[in-house]
Amino acid sequence: MDHAARTSTMRAVPEEPRVATRFDRDRDSFTNYSDYLATDDARPQPKRDGAIGAARRLNRLQRHPESFSLSGARQRLAYRS
Repeated sequence: MDHAARTSTMRAVPEEPRVATRFDRDRDSFTNYSDYLATDDARPQPKRDGAIGAARRLNRLQRHPESFSLSGARQRLAYRS
């Protein structure tokens, strides 16, 4: 399958309802980090989360598991077929 065929196939797939919400959240995260880097107190991003950051991330993942679930995405795609 060539690039043009793959592109048209992907464009035919309908957008998920949560795409806009995830895009907004990702954009806000990027903007916040970019703004942080522009300050005088900017430090490089750590390789690993600290205890508080890890707890926040875990809480976010547990509150919204469907937006991070690959198996859930597969089930939604299978349901549409």
